[in-house]
Amino acid sequence: ATVSVLYWTYKITLRTNRMQDGPSEKDRSGTQLGLLRSCGLIRSNGEAVDFDEEFAGVKVIGLYLSASWCPPCRAFSPQLESVCNGEDAIRIVLLSGDREEKDFKNYLAQYPSFLAAPFASSAKRELTKSLGTSLMPTLHIINATTGELITNWGRTVVPSNPLCVQEWVAGNSGLFNHHLIGKIVFICSASVLILIFLVQSMMPVTERAPRH
Repeated sequence: ATVSVLYWTYKITLRTNRMQDGPSEKDRSGTQLGLLRSCGLIRSNGEAVDFDEEFAGVKVIGLYLSASWCPPCRAFSPQLESVCNGEDAIRIVLLSGDREEKDFKNYLAQYPSFLAAPFASSAKRELTKSLGTSLMPTLHIINATTGELITNWGRTVVPSNPLCVQEWVAGNSGLFNHHLIGKIVFICSASVLILIFLVQSMMPVTERAPRH
């Protein structure tokens, strides 16, 4: 019975992994793509980005709220660039929470693969507001064509799932690594069976009086 429960828990988890983390919000989705286009994105060297050319063939976009003064951001940004650098299917767009433009520029310069909304852009402020959070670091992954949210758990996914970009492209949150979950379920199931066997083997056997 225990093994059966674990098995179905695993199956439900896999099914849930293919669902979005939140409800479909088409109005917000379209607004975010529109704001991205109107931001006038730049590269880490300050060069302006041609939106249509840059995002041709891109499948997912990471909206990354971060700042140079934030220690968790400084720890996470190198991990994010390492995972996404060289991946043609994704672009990371930095939405800076820095208080000074020079700090923003210095921070962005450290991550050549990142794009960014200009520091003083009003569209950037609206885009940041659309994320619905001020927590940093925050990484929302959206579909590059429809703007629909794939996951707002990107910050959690990147360190734990090296295949997260492929997961996002497939429309999965990437929050769970299928292979890792399979191993965990197997280990848990085996552990439960062993524990049951040990408990039963240590239980005293009550001797019954012989019948006459």
